[in-house]
Amino acid sequence: MRLAVLSDIHGNSSALEAVLEDVARVGVDGIVVLGDHVSGPVDPAGVAATLMGLDAVFIRGNHDRWTVDLGLPGSGAVDRFARGRLSAEQLAAAMAPEHPHPTSRHWLAAFDLVLVFFGCVLLALGMIFFFAFNWDDLHRFAKLGLATAVLTGFAGAALRLPRQTIAAQAVVLGAALTTGGLLALIGQIYQTGADIWQLFAAWAVLLLPWALLSRSTACWVLFWAVANLALVRYFATTTSWLFGGMRLSPTVFLVVAGFNGLVLLLFELGLRPLPTGRTLPRLASAGVLAALGLGGAIGWWRSELVYLLPMLATVYLLGIPCYRWRRRDLLLLALQAYSAIAVLASGLAWLLRDLDEIGLVWVLGLFVLLSSALVSVLLQRWSREEKA
Repeated sequence: MRLAVLSDIHGNSSALEAVLEDVARVGVDGIVVLGDHVSGPVDPAGVAATLMGLDAVFIRGNHDRWTVDLGLPGSGAVDRFARGRLSAEQLAAAMAPEHPHPTSRHWLAAFDLVLVFFGCVLLALGMIFFFAFNWDDLHRFAKLGLATAVLTGFAGAALRLPRQTIAAQAVVLGAALTTGGLLALIGQIYQTGADIWQLFAAWAVLLLPWALLSRSTACWVLFWAVANLALVRYFATTTSWLFGGMRLSPTVFLVVAGFNGLVLLLFELGLRPLPTGRTLPRLASAGVLAALGLGGAIGWWRSELVYLLPMLATVYLLGIPCYRWRRRDLLLLALQAYSAIAVLASGLAWLLRDLDEIGLVWVLGLFVLLSSALVSVLLQRWSREEKA
């Protein structure tokens, strides 16, 4: 994707027109205007008229805010001059919300994204259901040939399409899903005897090249989900965790938390082959908190898991300051706070285990309500501070 990035126009309409002519000659996929649009002594109204007719993403700069509100600290003569030259319509556009309602262009782009991704996903799933419906009527070589043809089609389309486009990421996701279907097909045809965790583990390994190739968030989410399923199924097979005798092993929680912690660290470091965005860090953080939080909640009652509590406390001591001041991620703050409430509620139940059931329910309910309300107030305050 090619973007034209404009910045610090400062009311210079002649320079803006020259740059836009060059942009039209070169050809780009989108335009982003970074700020300080009209505040300048040359032609603020001309720049405003040009920008209002431009299909672009606009970001307000400090001078734009000063032009809109002359009472803000820092506003100067050049901002007052620009505001005086703007028409009522231009001033209304400048004062419009920074996050306006979506236009038809935004809706069409969203529909393109949904249709392309769902088309590839449904094609991959359709292959699986086709085999299920026609299993007895197809020779094993026909099944393998058809699955390989679908996978080859996805891979060929990914090589032909420009990288980082929506279509390219969608067909790579289709290839990643088809890879899992092909593995399951091989296991079913030849009755390899592999456990389901081995299928998920092999699928996760084979997903990595697709995820690295596409840098697609969807592919990485699929990898994260499949890898976690492989881990959970492995321990369900070897220790009957969540199934059978329910023998809880500390290794389960540590391995799942460790894997998700590694994913979180890699994505927070922003390494080049990995996609940007907050989806994977948030999912990985949820995985860490789910594993250690569940283990910590049980640790109040089971001595073999009690050492997970100080580990979880360490995660909170590191994570809350990090996402409060360094990364500023309100969702991760909420996840940590509410998981802490759940673990503390389990500890309170353990402390009051000799209390009668009705009294225990009242105490726990009051604790959860009050602590949740306190966390909500803090989150709202932090949200207002970030917006300010």
